[in-house]
Amino acid sequence: MADNRTVSLSDDAKTWISGLFATQRRQNAQIRASAPKLAEPEVFDGSSDAFPAWKHLLQVYVGSMGKDDAIRVILSYIKSPRLMMWKQRFIKDHYRSNDGTWDFANLAAFWTNLEDKFQSPNMADEALIAIEHIRMGSRSAMDFFDEWEDLLSRAGETTDTPSNLLRLKAALPYAMVQ
Repeated sequence: MADNRTVSLSDDAKTWISGLFATQRRQNAQIRASAPKLAEPEVFDGSSDAFPAWKHLLQVYVGSMGKDDAIRVILSYIKSPRLMMWKQRFIKDHYRSNDGTWDFANLAAFWTNLEDKFQSPNMADEALIAIEHIRMGSRSAMDFFDEWEDLLSRAGETTDTPSNLLRLKAALPYAMVQ
C-alpha cells in the first residue's frame, strides 16, 4: 500500500537542499568542462571504402549524445558536393521539423540506413579476396597485422579458425613461420 503522507520542510531545509543541488550542478559542469576533448572526425565524402572507419570514429564521437543530437552531428560530417542532394532528401524524409526529432527508433536504425546507402554490399567478399592476396612483404609487422585484423573484421571472420591461420601462414615471410 502506498504511503500518501506529505512532508513539509522548513525554509532553512529548502534553502539547504537548493544549495546542495546548485553545488552538484556546478561540480557536474566542471567535470564536463574538464573532460578530455575528442579530436574532430574527418568529413565523409561518400566513399564506401572509407565508410566503416568513419562510422566507427563517429560512433565514438557521438557516444554520449541522445539520438536526435547524434544524428544531427553525424549528418554535419557528410560534406561532399555529390551528396548534397541525397542529404537534403534524407533530411526531408526523416526529420520532423514540428518537434525537432528524427523518425528513427534509435541510433542503430539510423546507422543501418547509412550502411544501406554507403557500405559496399560486397564488403565481406572483397575483404575475403584481399585476405587471400595479402602479403607482409617488407613492411613492419605492426602495419601488416593492423591490415590483417581490419580485413578479418570486414569479412566477419576471426583470427583463430584453421583456414585463417593457414592464410596467415601463407601471408608471412617464409623465415617467420618456420
